[in-house]
Amino acid sequence: MATTTSANDRKRPRLFDKEPEFATVLVGPALERFTVHKELLIDSSEFFRGALTGEFKSAKEKEVTLKEDDPLLFEVFLHWLYHGHFPHARFDDDETLVDLWLPKDEPTVNFVPLYLFGDEYLIPKLKVAVLDELVALVQVKNVLWKPDFAMIDEAFRSLPKDDPMCHALVDIYAKYEARELGPHAPKEDLSLLNDEGGFRVCIEFTTMLIVRYFGIHAVCAGGEDCRCTTLDPCTYHDHDNDEARKACVEKRKGIWG
Repeated sequence: MATTTSANDRKRPRLFDKEPEFATVLVGPALERFTVHKELLIDSSEFFRGALTGEFKSAKEKEVTLKEDDPLLFEVFLHWLYHGHFPHARFDDDETLVDLWLPKDEPTVNFVPLYLFGDEYLIPKLKVAVLDELVALVQVKNVLWKPDFAMIDEAFRSLPKDDPMCHALVDIYAKYEARELGPHAPKEDLSLLNDEGGFRVCIEFTTMLIVRYFGIHAVCAGGEDCRCTTLDPCTYHDHDNDEARKACVEKRKGIWG
């Protein structure tokens, strides 16, 4: 269930201690061009390490093509790679990029696709960062920041059911429903049901949500301030021990309050 962190232990490379090498990444149907420090790409991703080292044509030409991918998601990935955070006004980031990453009408619409990008291109730190950011935003913003059912379907179609993102999506909805509906609400009141009583989302998610929702109330009365209805990002990490968990908590302090 947890995201493995042992693959995330490498330190960030030094980029300016010598003449740097750059790679070109062409993204999307229009082949939008991004020029990136090669060392940063290969340090973050086993996919890019394989593509930009060795005897491959892409390594010799220092050019990788990702024709099926979204240039916006790649730009957000690079923003995170260089700056260590995702675009947001609190960091005085470019307003246009912030609005594209966090559109006001669907503020979490890009989170699952970026997580899937990290999964496809073997970028474990990106996956952890996306999931941590999603959990933090949902905690602060509540219902407006819940991923919609289309994003849930995409996640459950693309990932193993025990993937941390799948579990987080279940927890987000289960704990929100627990806060809003209370401990004695029938399952017919859950927001995953449409007006005709049918399910609005895939059966795997639906089953996990119902089990998780009533599991919360087996031990807890619910409510906004109850620990059982809050989210802890470390739930989705694979910490080796309590010290690693404490270090992770310290590292996250100050993020989203």
